[in-house]
Amino acid sequence: MISLLRAVLFFSLILSITSCDSHQDIESFKYGQNMILNGTVASSPVKEGAQLEFDFYTSRYGKVLLRADKSYSKYIIPANKLQLIAKIIKPHEFDNANAFNYTEFLEHKSIVAVGRVVADSKIDYFGTALSYLPKRLHYNLANYLDNILANYKVKPMMLALLIGEKSFSEQEKQLFIDSGTSHLMVISGLHIGLLVLIAFVIARILWSLFPRLCRKIPAQYIAVIFSIFTAFLYSLIAGFSLPTQRAVIMVLVVGIFWLAKKRVPITRSLVIAFMIIIFMDWRSVYSSSLWLSFSAVFFLAMIAIALQQYKSKLVLNLSAQLYLTVLLIPISVYFFEGFSMVSFIANLVAIPLVSLLIVPLLLLSLVCSFVGISIWFLPGFLLNALMGYLNFLVSNVGLVEYWTYFSFASLIIVLIGISLVILPLGRPLKLLGLALCLVFFQQGENAIDEYDSFDLHVFDSRYNIVLIQDDDQNLLYLPTEALTDSYTLENIIQGYLTYHNIKQIDNLVISGKAKEKVSLELLKNIIPIESVISNIDFANRDKSCSYGENFSLGKSELRFLGLENSCNISIISHNNETLVLSDMKKSQQLKFKALYMRMLQPKIFVSSLDMSKAFLVGLKPDYYIYNGNKAMDNRYFKILKGESVKVFDTYNNGAISLRYNDTGHMSLESELKEY
Repeated sequence: MISLLRAVLFFSLILSITSCDSHQDIESFKYGQNMILNGTVASSPVKEGAQLEFDFYTSRYGKVLLRADKSYSKYIIPANKLQLIAKIIKPHEFDNANAFNYTEFLEHKSIVAVGRVVADSKIDYFGTALSYLPKRLHYNLANYLDNILANYKVKPMMLALLIGEKSFSEQEKQLFIDSGTSHLMVISGLHIGLLVLIAFVIARILWSLFPRLCRKIPAQYIAVIFSIFTAFLYSLIAGFSLPTQRAVIMVLVVGIFWLAKKRVPITRSLVIAFMIIIFMDWRSVYSSSLWLSFSAVFFLAMIAIALQQYKSKLVLNLSAQLYLTVLLIPISVYFFEGFSMVSFIANLVAIPLVSLLIVPLLLLSLVCSFVGISIWFLPGFLLNALMGYLNFLVSNVGLVEYWTYFSFASLIIVLIGISLVILPLGRPLKLLGLALCLVFFQQGENAIDEYDSFDLHVFDSRYNIVLIQDDDQNLLYLPTEALTDSYTLENIIQGYLTYHNIKQIDNLVISGKAKEKVSLELLKNIIPIESVISNIDFANRDKSCSYGENFSLGKSELRFLGLENSCNISIISHNNETLVLSDMKKSQQLKFKALYMRMLQPKIFVSSLDMSKAFLVGLKPDYYIYNGNKAMDNRYFKILKGESVKVFDTYNNGAISLRYNDTGHMSLESELKEY
């Protein structure tokens, strides 16, 4: 048994080594230029507006994420070997605390660059790559199903359950998250196990029809081999996601040990599957799918031990579902910053309905469709009923957002605590477990309360966004464009506010341009807003950005320096002045200087402006925090350097925080560098 286990792990190690292609880095001078790329379409194209997005694998550089006009759709088919001309860009990510990092996301997917196929350029076709034929099969099957299911409202759910295609609307995604049923909409052990069972039964029956063959090779051996082959083939067609990999590898391990007349516990097969996946692709450790999939199976094994004393199948199933729901709450909070209050009730109906009826009917409908028989209305009716049930459950109780930052250490402590509570252990250990679970109810604390009295945080984004905190008050400064950018609001700003336990924006300052419409809907969905200040006249404005509206923010003095629709602010803390400037044209810069120069003595500038030398004369700061969407133009950098101004830019440093402690000592910190 041990030798067989070693053989399986050795095979996975060899597979891992052989799958690691050596690629060279793209030369820096080629970024931003048109390049000739030779490679293979490595994924199904995804429609993004009027363009198609797809992975393009090149043997020289590795995988590149490309976009192309829809007119090239006849070429962009998985497994096609192509030569094309593309403009390649090195991905740059905004670095902020507790925020999604797109560059790391691409790196985990082994994507080295992004680009765009040059419009009206020629694409040459050089045949088909055999190694990507499963991708081609998935693509063709997806197109086939997309056509025959076009009239079904629940088509996205059908495609997800059959081939792992994820084309949900935002409302559907949120419904599954709020109801705690997202796990049912991926190809996982549920589908693989069902297919393995069907394949085993069919193969055994057919092989048993030939007694002579049965005497040579027993029918059950052929059935096991055919089941493994079926599971592997289906997983390839379905995209070979991490939950699918886990299920297939566990089937493979159990099957191999069974053929060797050995029995392997589920926990051991789970560990082997985990090790093989890590050997095959170590980047998978960054995936939430890996941890959610393996932790769910591990918890089920642990729950089976804890519930051995129950004889009633009803009590056993209800208890298992309840325990699993409780165990998955901290993991859900860690990855998704919230948990579903109706998950237990939703899954009591959804799991048996999907596993026992919907998935089998979908597979049967697929097979029947190949011979001209359409019974898609059966799974379609059940899926409509399921969606109605989930909508009913979450109509009043949605996702409960966690109230503070939940660290990885907290996750481990809480999971250990829950495990001690539910396992059949002594009372002292159960009491210890309850004590550890209290970590889940920890109260968040704003980092500024620990050691600082003033904090000015400059976000690393494509906009000039600044958050100022002094004692128990705060002010958020942003331009009107940021209010309609859901990615910036939900990922960058909300992530920081959650991390620092900020539950309300006391003062929102909006700077904009003439005739711009202002909507606070997206921001108010993230956090409550007490007061709105702007020179743009709109319904929700409380104050104008004018000198007469100055006030104290904690111990700091805050002054408004309005100019037309723009809003600039001056903050004086510990006798040092910081000037936050909006995006002004050069003519506006000089006008601003003429209006306010006599009252300003700024030590620090915060802006995305490329300042002229004329503007700096008489206003020369000691520091300039530049938060532009790209690196500062070298001409302006030389001007600032010539004026002995120290420059810190968010493009190269990430988000930057300026802090004063109670003694007035100033410090600068950033996400990427230490000063």
